[in-house]
Amino acid sequence: MSVVAVLVLMAIGAGSSSAMRFVTSSPRHFTAAPVITAKQHEGQQFPDLSYTSGNITTYKEGDTINFRFDLTATDTSTGQLQVRFTENDGTCLFFDNYFVLGATENVSGASPTVAVATGPTADSGEWVVTLNIDFAAAGEAIVNYQLKLSNQAGDCNGSSQHSRLSPGTGVSQTGQQNVPVPANQIIELPSITVAKLVDRADGAGFVAASAGEYCFTLDGGTCTPIDSSGQVVFAKVTDGAHTITESANLAQSGYTFDSGTGTNCTFSQGTATATVAQGTTATNATCTFKNKLTAPPKVTVTKSCPQGAADADDRFQIQLNGSNAGTALACGGTVDVNPTAGQAYTITEVAGNGTTNLGDYTSSSSGGCAGTLNFGGTNTCTITNTLKALPTVTVTKDCDPNAGADADDRFQFTNNGNNVAADPVACEGSRTITLQPGAAFNFDEVAGNGTTTLADYTKTRSGGCTDSDGLQRGETGTCTITNTLKAAPTVTVTKDCVPNGGADASDRFQITNNAGSTGEPIACEGTLLLTLQRGASFDINEVAGNGTTDLTNYTESRSAGCTDADGLQRGETGTCTITNTLKAAPTVTVNKVCQIKAGSGDRFQVKLNDSNVGQSPLDCGGSLDVAVTAGSAYAITEGAAGTTDLANYTSTLSEGCSGTLANFGDTATCTITNTLKSAPKVSVTKLCPNGKANQGDLFQVKRNGTNVGTPLDCGEDANDHTDVTVTAGVAYTITEGAAGTSDLANYTTTFSEGCSGTLAHFGDSARCTITNTLKAAPKLTVIKHVVNDNGGTQNAGNFTLTVTGSSPTPASFAGSEAGTVVTLQPGPYAVNEAAVSGYSTSKSAGCAGSLAHFGDTATCTVTNDDVAAPPPPPPPGGAPEIDLAITKTDSPDPVSGGALLTYTLTVTNTKGDTANNVVVTDSLPSAVTFVSVSSTKGSCTGTNPISCNIGTVAFNELVSIMIVVRPSNPGTITNTAVVTGREHEHDPSNNTASATTLVQGAFVPPSVCYALTVTPRTLTVGRSTIVRVVVREAGKPVKGVRVIITGRGVTKRTNTNAGGLARFVIMGRSPGILQIRVPSHATCRTQRIGVLGVFTPPVTG
Repeated sequence: MSVVAVLVLMAIGAGSSSAMRFVTSSPRHFTAAPVITAKQHEGQQFPDLSYTSGNITTYKEGDTINFRFDLTATDTSTGQLQVRFTENDGTCLFFDNYFVLGATENVSGASPTVAVATGPTADSGEWVVTLNIDFAAAGEAIVNYQLKLSNQAGDCNGSSQHSRLSPGTGVSQTGQQNVPVPANQIIELPSITVAKLVDRADGAGFVAASAGEYCFTLDGGTCTPIDSSGQVVFAKVTDGAHTITESANLAQSGYTFDSGTGTNCTFSQGTATATVAQGTTATNATCTFKNKLTAPPKVTVTKSCPQGAADADDRFQIQLNGSNAGTALACGGTVDVNPTAGQAYTITEVAGNGTTNLGDYTSSSSGGCAGTLNFGGTNTCTITNTLKALPTVTVTKDCDPNAGADADDRFQFTNNGNNVAADPVACEGSRTITLQPGAAFNFDEVAGNGTTTLADYTKTRSGGCTDSDGLQRGETGTCTITNTLKAAPTVTVTKDCVPNGGADASDRFQITNNAGSTGEPIACEGTLLLTLQRGASFDINEVAGNGTTDLTNYTESRSAGCTDADGLQRGETGTCTITNTLKAAPTVTVNKVCQIKAGSGDRFQVKLNDSNVGQSPLDCGGSLDVAVTAGSAYAITEGAAGTTDLANYTSTLSEGCSGTLANFGDTATCTITNTLKSAPKVSVTKLCPNGKANQGDLFQVKRNGTNVGTPLDCGEDANDHTDVTVTAGVAYTITEGAAGTSDLANYTTTFSEGCSGTLAHFGDSARCTITNTLKAAPKLTVIKHVVNDNGGTQNAGNFTLTVTGSSPTPASFAGSEAGTVVTLQPGPYAVNEAAVSGYSTSKSAGCAGSLAHFGDTATCTVTNDDVAAPPPPPPPGGAPEIDLAITKTDSPDPVSGGALLTYTLTVTNTKGDTANNVVVTDSLPSAVTFVSVSSTKGSCTGTNPISCNIGTVAFNELVSIMIVVRPSNPGTITNTAVVTGREHEHDPSNNTASATTLVQGAFVPPSVCYALTVTPRTLTVGRSTIVRVVVREAGKPVKGVRVIITGRGVTKRTNTNAGGLARFVIMGRSPGILQIRVPSHATCRTQRIGVLGVFTPPVTG
């Protein structure tokens, strides 16, 4: 390939009147003759670094090459020229997008200013750089620049690659301008290609590994992942030998090195050595690594118990590196575990079941229980558990002093309240007691003989005397029970005077016990310690202690500790305070009056002149005497204490709560009355902006989930609001429940801000508005889909559909593929259509059912498929035949007790003849209350059982029945319905349908009602059948219950025998329903009712 590099030089005389300014997007053009000449374009040889205009050779890929050229000017001038050098020769990139302008070396005169105007830019396989040249005067200089070979330059073809100069207007050139850089003389750098093959043990042999499954390291560098072809290429490596290693399989363990092959590549196990060399044609290398999948390592673990197990059920769970491995082992059992290849493993054990306590054993493990195995490696591990001895505790009796209260004192040790050891011990004695493993123990003592009184001692027990978890085998413990003899009883007598100085500073008070003087007289605030005899009664009082003291100046009071008829025991102490209060200090008696408190903890702090007085706040009905300063004004007020918030009360103070008491002995009465404000309340209002679903809909207000007040109505001024009291300071939530005929699913309910929160004080109030917006009327979308794949020509509009239910609009309409929206009132619905000859009909599940609530929607798709022309019909004959079928669904399931439960029954006829005298009978469970029943055809009567006389059901016609009940008790209830007709019944097995519902709620003791078991459940017209009815109560058969079977042309009665069995022989005379009844009784007020279906048999033969 030929590549040309061009340098363009342009010049113009400075004084020329035709000079023009240049732009960078294209060479400048001048009218004057050029005065700049470019010549002697050369490149630098390697390795001698000489310059030549001939071939530039022996450079390596990625090297830089220096070039130069000469510029001369005969006058002041400016211009441009281009350097053009090979870009892509069609096989590879030769020179990189790289150009560095070097120094300008002066030869003579002025040196030009040379700068890059644009580039490098690609143009027709060449890079182009435009240079601006400016000579200020005549002169000559050498211009240097540098280019760079690409990393692929050695892969290019041919020898015509260049760097060349291309002058523009005003620049001339002489001599060699094209410097060849032949590609076939460029030195290529070598590469190493590494491939990975794996044998996955699947019979396919060695195949390429997946991308990222392995990575390879060249000379210890970064591990490079393989690509999607299973290869890694290390490019431009240095000459010589290189070491290549591989990683483990990064996707799956178990692979080991198998062999290796290659070109210029040798293997030593899993390490390859590749030898490469550079040159005009490089010596490259390829290395292929092969790995095979091998078996994982295995350790066989054996459980050894040389002295047997602590319990025959003991099991030991083996663990590998802390995780369970296999099932738990009994003594003597074994298990194989598989550690991770090449990684250290440790095999241990933990208790394998509830009976096992590893603390009962001394455990040891063999050497194979830890180590490292590679794939294919095996080892054995034995874990030995040696049973330890039963635990013991040594109990020691310590006395301080050692002899105790009496030398004959003895102490009987107990464990968990029961005596242990043969005999009581004396002080400093001990006993060793054997325990059961893990049994809780609590060692204590009782008196061991008649001289011992434990109350004479202070007892302490060491930490080892009790353990709720017990000790395990091999463990021992110590328990020390220390009895320290208590000191003789004392009473500290304190003389308290109010005020502290008493009537006279010299007053003294003689303390007496049982009327006898003890000790020296003491002054006010003095104390006296009296030592007493154990159990001796005492009565501590006082008399005047000197001549200045007159006890009549005081009001005396004694604390409870001043007298005790039973005395004190050793170690006990008492206090006796004899208080002498100086009389005649002026006081105000403060009485607290409040009939009702906001909280039981409310208290009221009396204040004198804004400072707290009294030892504690007052309760309602309390009083306090407050001493005031004689002759000074006072003011009695109060503050909150305990749980009190004074904002809950209206407070008044009597006249004596402020004033002046002039003299000692004066008194006044202050009554502070706190009247509790009314309880906080929330005013609840009921709004129904879209009206009600039913006239009888009512709404039960609930406070924190509990009913309050009577149910509210909508828009009735007399019954659309109520006041609900709440607890002050406690968060409340106002919600609602259904009442009357309400079903809240018919409404969208919102609660105003005041429906939850906290009213902090009595007297506070809030408003709560509960808005129930009636949802849109139920909607049924009926889609008519017509399939014409057998020559049919009808479209959806050729079919007339009818909707039966509660007020359908429209009730009859032409079919539409887009669908027709029919609005109804809540209740059952069914979609049917007039037959069109030549088409079969199928209906989706939504074509019959119940839309129980406002807002409910359903979609029905009726598909008509044209059928091939049928053969001529057979001659008429035989009785008509039907196949009535019934299904039953329940909603919701589960349902809360007391909520509405809806059963939807769907009846159809899958045979060609019309069914007549069709009757559906539903026997409700005993634990429900009937609410309503409605049908899309015919009429329904009764509450239990419910009987719906549908009349006729044509082939493929749908009829829906909706029954609404309220379940009463939590548990599971089952409801069964039966459908019968007059004609021969093709398949009686689908004439019965049941639904089982889970009722949730708080447990309520259920009624004990009779349970009926009836076999068989169907009868055949014209045949006698033995019907067996078994009556049970609480799972046991009941004797003597009157069972009655009634129906068209049938009335039979009999009583149950000792096995609870009533037996009947019944001839089915006409199709229909037979009812089975048993009476209600004391423990069940609901009569039990069952049903039997009587069917006309299908025509055979």
